[in-house]
Amino acid sequence: MNCKKQGSSLKKFFIPWTTVKAINWIIVIGLLVYCNSLLNGFAGDDSGQIVTNIFVHSLANIAHFFSGSTFYSNAEGNFGMYYKPMMMIVYSLLYTLFGPTPFVYHLLQLLFHIVNTCLLLLFFSRFFDKKVSFLLAILFLIHPINNETVVYIANLQDVLFTFFGLLALKFFIDKKSFILVGILLLLSLLSKESGIIFFPILILYYLLFSQKSKSKSLILILSLSTVIAIYLCMRIGIGNIGFQTKYLYMAQNATLLQRLFTIPSILTYYLRMVFFPVTIAYGWYWVVTRPTFENFGIPLLVAMMVFIIVLLPLYFLRMQKKQWKEYFFFLCVFIISLSMSLQLIPLDFTVADRWFYFPMVGLLGMFGTVITYFSQRTKNIQVKKLFVIFCVCIVVLLTCRTFVRTFNWSNNYTLCSHDEKINRNSYTLELCLGNEYRKLKEYNLAIYHLKRSIYLYPKFPMAVYYLGWTFQQEGKYDEAIHWYRKAENKN
Repeated sequence: MNCKKQGSSLKKFFIPWTTVKAINWIIVIGLLVYCNSLLNGFAGDDSGQIVTNIFVHSLANIAHFFSGSTFYSNAEGNFGMYYKPMMMIVYSLLYTLFGPTPFVYHLLQLLFHIVNTCLLLLFFSRFFDKKVSFLLAILFLIHPINNETVVYIANLQDVLFTFFGLLALKFFIDKKSFILVGILLLLSLLSKESGIIFFPILILYYLLFSQKSKSKSLILILSLSTVIAIYLCMRIGIGNIGFQTKYLYMAQNATLLQRLFTIPSILTYYLRMVFFPVTIAYGWYWVVTRPTFENFGIPLLVAMMVFIIVLLPLYFLRMQKKQWKEYFFFLCVFIISLSMSLQLIPLDFTVADRWFYFPMVGLLGMFGTVITYFSQRTKNIQVKKLFVIFCVCIVVLLTCRTFVRTFNWSNNYTLCSHDEKINRNSYTLELCLGNEYRKLKEYNLAIYHLKRSIYLYPKFPMAVYYLGWTFQQEGKYDEAIHWYRKAENKN
């Protein structure tokens, strides 16, 4: 009798399956998978943007976030080439309330990721049934390629721009005020430049799924154009920040032709991270300067094969008008968002897992369309059960990999010492390790890693500066002066 009652109670968590239950499970799973990350400290750019940035330490400095970039120096105030005032405002709010407490920053970032997942669940539910939508949302929630975006505080920009963009998309679909949609799109842009991807996505959704009229089309174009104009005025006029790329790694180390040669290997990297996220590391840099069969031909063949596979559903779905449009929409979302990170415009890394945060949405939508198509035509119950078991196994494996990865982000030393063994040619990881060994007064190791950082990226002055600092701490003042002068010459 008790067993029956317990079985009945357990079923209540799943049957009937509702959106509210799905959201509750997303919250629980998200908190469990990333719980360890809440205990991590600051890492990477967290220090420069929060701990040592005095403007962040008071909400009274909000105006500075609109008139400059994200880093701080005593000589220049806020400096840099990024315009992300919304991210800086959130940092300032947290610092004002809680000070430099990493737990709070990690918690807020995780909550944004969970909310984004819930918004995606609602968005996917417009195209697929509740169970498929939940599967897609869970994959987005726990996939290791999104780990960096969630656990690295400096990546708050990515969850923020996605949050505002998804809200704008939701309200647009719900036929809310164009003014509200425009404000949310502006907030997305003010969180990160990548918010621009929501503009063509909104237009595409309107063309494919909305009732069109000349007046509505005109209002939409005017609204989106106004938002872009306001953003440019704020960025260039108030922030005095253009779109220069000359200080970025790919701009300094690769011509346009070389960046084009690098695209196939970039695509294969993301493919590997999506389907085989076994070895994960931060700070990837490479350039295909001279294409060979190994560094260009093989990646190109793989990318072309995958491209053909991705296009095949458009052929099979050609008689299913609704599903064809859905697949085409998500394919375009994938291409539009991924194009931002293909080095057509130079970026500061060759690849970064956080740049796949929104392309993952397009990929999952395509997957959902294919699942729906075949499930409607498969009557065999055993096949469906096997597919469910397969999906559960995949989710469990991805969850375990994500959970383990959160431990690597404990602090700068644990991250860089772990990732440097995987990513041997990252000047960022070498710089990080050199600086960490300097703090530990292990000067020989510090000098080794800082010199290796300089070797990997001679044009970057920070490693040269830290090398001078290391020699100064060691008491070798002539060497310190030599490297300090080199650092000045590189600025």
